[in-house]
Amino acid sequence: ERVTYYIDDSLPHWERLVVSGKDHVGVHSDVRTFNSSNAIDSEAPRVVVTDTVIATAPNQLILRPKTYTVGIGCRRDTPKELILDAIIQSLDRWKLSPKSVLTAASVVVKSDEVGLLGAVQELGWPIVFFEQEELAQVIETYHLKESTFVKGTIGVGNVCETTALLAAKSHTLIQEKT
Repeated sequence: ERVTYYIDDSLPHWERLVVSGKDHVGVHSDVRTFNSSNAIDSEAPRVVVTDTVIATAPNQLILRPKTYTVGIGCRRDTPKELILDAIIQSLDRWKLSPKSVLTAASVVVKSDEVGLLGAVQELGWPIVFFEQEELAQVIETYHLKESTFVKGTIGVGNVCETTALLAAKSHTLIQEKT
């Protein structure tokens, strides 16, 4: 039976995925692009490559590339449940799958934060920690807003945005700090 491969054209480097897919799927398959905001109108067997949340369907396999990092800042002793709720709300807002998160990131002074560690463990994500000096450089380079409370507490006033950028090795934020 013929299987169609759908590549989400909002993915980074989606063009390479299409070319690679066409090189590897053979004559019994087809490779197409789609935009995750539009439903795939078919019940035929398919493989969908996307990092967004889409409707499930019979005869569908969803492959989720790891395309995002999540920077997390929190006050001391924030419960795991509050951190999880904030993460899930943010991902839902952008219709992103938690299965497409490459890593979480935070500042090194949070490396023993029980709620933070519990949240990322429950999500099955690794987490990386960065020194305040690294965050300060990113804040200066990108002119990021700082919280005076956080700056007075740990020496830098922006954790979530800076650590997301550092972990992703990127210059693009999807969401500013909340």
